[in-house]
Amino acid sequence: MGWLAIVLLAVVGVVAFALRGPDLSIPWVETCVTLPDDRGSYVYRQKGVHYAKVALQNGKNAVSRWLPIRPVGGPVSVYYYSANGFHCVRMQDQCRESLIDLQTAKTYLLVRTPNGQIFRGEILDCEDGATCSSINGGSWKVSIEGRAAEDITSSGMATNSGLYIGHIEMLENNETPLDAPSVKYISAKEGQKCETSSTNSPSAQGACWR
Repeated sequence: MGWLAIVLLAVVGVVAFALRGPDLSIPWVETCVTLPDDRGSYVYRQKGVHYAKVALQNGKNAVSRWLPIRPVGGPVSVYYYSANGFHCVRMQDQCRESLIDLQTAKTYLLVRTPNGQIFRGEILDCEDGATCSSINGGSWKVSIEGRAAEDITSSGMATNSGLYIGHIEMLENNETPLDAPSVKYISAKEGQKCETSSTNSPSAQGACWR
């Protein structure tokens, strides 16, 4: 089989997965994440291995926001930031980083570039992906599905990992199918620290990047 045929098969596979979307037969499972500083809590919801949302309070209203699609399973580390009026949560698995803005109740895909810049772009759909390109002077620009991402390097997130407050585990048991794991939030006070490294950079290839 020629290289062109292999590339075409790979593209077709990715498109087929994207078009399939969440399996309606798999239930949503959820867990509550408690925040420090009397910031309340939010609900993390997951369907199968790949799809996740968060439920947040926006004033008096409850809103549901997508998180980026998860190519692989595994734990999700949760970090908290609170400085200079900036209150947010960073969630990180081995492939993606996302940001929850607690003030606007919006979710963002985080993208780090080789020169140390960090961008955030709002997530409107779970399958939103990033496009990165270098520009003159060694800087980068990033877009999320054609929408310009915001450079937040000066916020300190480029050098400060945030306060680790816990992690979300995927649990398999006899009551749920293997493709419908339950989830549980384990705070840093309850369990052993479980931090994940991320390959969320323009040089990352394969399952962890699109």
